[in-house]
Amino acid sequence: MDTVMDHTHAHAGVCLCGDEEGKECTCNHDNKPKSFGERISPYSRLITTLVVVIAFGIILSLIVGFSWMSVMEYWMGGYFVAFGVQQALSLKKSAAMFRQYDPLAKRVAAYGYALPFIQIALGFAYFFMVWWVAVGLISLFVLAVNLFGVHRVIEQERVVRCGCLGEGMNVPVGRVTLWENLIMIGMVVMMLTYHTFSYLVLGGMDATSMPGMTM
Repeated sequence: MDTVMDHTHAHAGVCLCGDEEGKECTCNHDNKPKSFGERISPYSRLITTLVVVIAFGIILSLIVGFSWMSVMEYWMGGYFVAFGVQQALSLKKSAAMFRQYDPLAKRVAAYGYALPFIQIALGFAYFFMVWWVAVGLISLFVLAVNLFGVHRVIEQERVVRCGCLGEGMNVPVGRVTLWENLIMIGMVVMMLTYHTFSYLVLGGMDATSMPGMTM
């Protein structure tokens, strides 16, 4: 009897499978076949976005003169701009998602609203490679705070929707998100190390004369 009632309620527009917090409705209420976009997994969408951004970075690097460092800079720029814009398009919901796992967004609500625009600004700074010390340090801060929150969610085995792609994609916080942050942090450290070595050792310049140390 209970099974019949559940089936009736679901098709009457009362979804029962999504009652539990963190669960997504999987009912096919109208019995229509799902499109390819609906069938593709959330992680596949995230990975596809990352691959497109990588390709974008390589193409831009080839245009200006290929080097792996320029690929990383353009990749970082594309990443921050693409993800920041998607978050900004659904700003209120993105901020709410950040509060579920980002420790700073939990404490300071305004940070959750500012984060998409911080990422967009960082992205354009990477494109033009201006104030690279300040940009690198801010990037490390944003990514490290986010990484800590992601690690806590995984450790506590919570089901939380990631705000990295805004409302447009239902991507859960998990190990893919963890590795995404770790790779980004590694790239920022490599860029900071490379530019610092170039200016201090190869260029013979002191720290106070490096771009980014003086604004």
